[in-house]
Amino acid sequence: AFAWNNKGVALEKLEKYPEAIAAYDKAIEIDPKYAFAWNNKGVALEKLEKYPEAISAFGKAIEINPEYNSAIFNIACVYALQGDKSEALKYLVKAIEKDSKYRKDAREDDDFKSLYNDNDFKSLTADPEE
Repeated sequence: AFAWNNKGVALEKLEKYPEAIAAYDKAIEIDPKYAFAWNNKGVALEKLEKYPEAISAFGKAIEINPEYNSAIFNIACVYALQGDKSEALKYLVKAIEKDSKYRKDAREDDDFKSLYNDNDFKSLTADPEE
């Protein structure tokens, strides 16, 4: 499973997303509880703008490991890309509660571009030190 996941990562770096997804699927076939492969599959699906499938993959990663912060943040990203502010902020709150680094990550992630000027987003992602 580890090898197939790594193959997927390599293919994703080459922007060969369908092939990456196939490799992640092989990893998941070998180890259905491999949360990392589910998360990576979600990222590749997001790149292909297959948002419902990406959300499902991230959701599976979180189901396997409820503390998988990256997958929680990634779901927020996909909802933001779809223009679903409510769901994006709901998941972003969860990610930030688990790790405050996601405040800054969200401010710098183009997936949240549609929310950059939104007051709720600005309030949520504001640097508490400023």
